[in-house]
Amino acid sequence: MNRPTSPSGAGPGRRAVLASLASLPALATGARAQRAFPERPIRLVVPYGPGTATEVFARQIVANMQAILGQPVVVENRAGASGIPGTDAAARAAPDGYTLLFANDQIMCLNPALFQRLPFNLTRDFAPVAGIATMEYVMVATPGLPARSVADVVALAKARPGHLTFAATGVGTASHLIGEVFARDAGIELTFVPYSTGATQLFADLFTGTVSMMFYPWQFVKPHVEAGRLRALATAGRQRAEWLPDLPTLSELGYSRSVTGTWFAIYAPTGTPEDRIARLSDAFRQALQPAELRASLAAVGTRLNYLPPPELATFTTTEMERCRASVELSGAKVE
Repeated sequence: MNRPTSPSGAGPGRRAVLASLASLPALATGARAQRAFPERPIRLVVPYGPGTATEVFARQIVANMQAILGQPVVVENRAGASGIPGTDAAARAAPDGYTLLFANDQIMCLNPALFQRLPFNLTRDFAPVAGIATMEYVMVATPGLPARSVADVVALAKARPGHLTFAATGVGTASHLIGEVFARDAGIELTFVPYSTGATQLFADLFTGTVSMMFYPWQFVKPHVEAGRLRALATAGRQRAEWLPDLPTLSELGYSRSVTGTWFAIYAPTGTPEDRIARLSDAFRQALQPAELRASLAAVGTRLNYLPPPELATFTTTEMERCRASVELSGAKVE
C-alpha cells in the first residue's frame, strides 16, 4: 500500500529543494540591484552659481563619469549665502547615493568657523566620498607698488601702517582670511577692501593700483602675472609649487601660519550605503586619471589629489581645526 503524502504532495526532501529554488529569484534580484547601482543619473549639488570657478571645475571632473558609472553625474547649481542653501539641500537629500555634494574649503572648513548657527551639522550630516584637488594661493601685488618681494611689502607696511590695502571677494573668504593672518604673522597693519560683487572690479582696481595686493588661486592670476598686470611675490602652500618653482612660500619666509589653499571634495548624506560610497569613490578616482586632464589643470595651478573616504575624513577634521584657528587669529566676523 502507498504511503500517504503531505497536502502539498511533497516529502520532506522535496520541500527543502523547492524552498531552496524559491529563494533563488530573491537572491538574484538582490545581486542585480547591487551590480546595477547607479540605475539613474546622479545629482551633484554645487552650492555656487553657473559660470563660477567651482562650478566650471565640477563639470570638468564629472565630464567622463558616464563612461565609468554607466550613468551621468548631473551638476545642479544651488547658489547663495556662502554656499549654505546648497549644502543644506544636499544634507536633506535621501541617503541613497543619488545625491552628492561638491564641497570646498569654504563649505566644509570656513563656514563652521565663521557662522554661529548653520541649518546642518557637517560632521553629523555628511559622509566623505572622495578628495579631488587643491588650488594653492599666490600673493600678488599691483605693478605700481614699489615691492619686489614680501620683505619689501612688510617694510612698506611698517613705514606707513594701514596705508597698504589687500582685496578679497567678500568677508570670511579664504582670500580674506589669509591676508589677515599674514598681517598678524608679519606684525603689520593692512587695510582690507572687500569686493562682494565679484572679482571683475577687484582685478580692475588691482591693475590700476587702487588696491595694493591680493591673495588668490594661481589659476585666476596666472594670465595677469604673465602679461605684467600683476606681480607674484609668494605662494601660500606648504611647499613650493612645481608651476612656480622660483617663488618662495610664505611659510619658508618665516610666516608659518600663512598657509592656505582652496580644496575640493565629494560628500554624501550620512546613511548612504557603504558599498555605494565605495563605488562612487572609485569612480571619482578613475575620473581624475586621464593624463590630459591632469596636465591641463596642473598648468593653471590645480593639483589633483584623490583621497579615499577614510583619508578624506581625517583631512576634513584637520582642516576644520585649522580654519577655526585661522578665523580666531584673523578676527574675521560675518553678519
